Amino acid sequence: MFGFLLAIHVIVTVLLIFIILIQKSEGGSSLFASGSGNSMFNARGTSNVLTKATWGLATIFLLNCILMAHISANKVKASSTIITGTPHVSKPLSNKAINDLNRGKDDNNKTNLNTDNKQTKESKNKAEVKNNEGNKTDSKLESGLKNNKEEKLSNNTKAENNNVENKNNNKLDNAVKSENINVNNNKIQVDASNNNNTENNTKQDINKDKKG
Repeated sequence: MFGFLLAIHVIVTVLLIFIILIQKSEGGSSLFASGSGNSMFNARGTSNVLTKATWGLATIFLLNCILMAHISANKVKASSTIITGTPHVSKPLSNKAINDLNRGKDDNNKTNLNTDNKQTKESKNKAEVKNNEGNKTDSKLESGLKNNKEEKLSNNTKAENNNVENKNNNKLDNAVKSENINVNNNKIQVDASNNNNTENNTKQDINKDKKG
């Protein structure tokens, strides 16, 4: 309500200023100038309408000011009574009411304890689940490390076996090559001796032919 009256008050003041400015521009004299026809305005054309409008707006302005002052005064009184009001004195409670209040407090305490116990149980279960997950991950890591170690050992043993086999194969190849070389040398010696024998036989045959 006060805001509505304040809006009306602003509109009325703007209209009053506008009408007064129009009267000055048309009449050529100010609001407080005295004339022959009227005490406040000059009698000319539309001066009667403007004067009636100014009087009406002025009365609305005054009434609005009074209403706003009255509303604001009532608000101040109401706020002062709220601040400085007498406190409400309650009657003393009966034994039944006190017992009921105590029972309600006990029930609230029980419910709070139950909720606390539930929360602690849930937190414990969550912690156990997290620990189990952590143990599972640790066991997985340990098993993975063991598998990696076993794989490395097996790879190392395989590499060592391969090296031993390669060495043995190289030794066998060298022995076979040396034997083949010896066999070839023996063949060469045998062939050389056979050639020498054949040459000697041919020389003997030639000598026999010459003597015969």
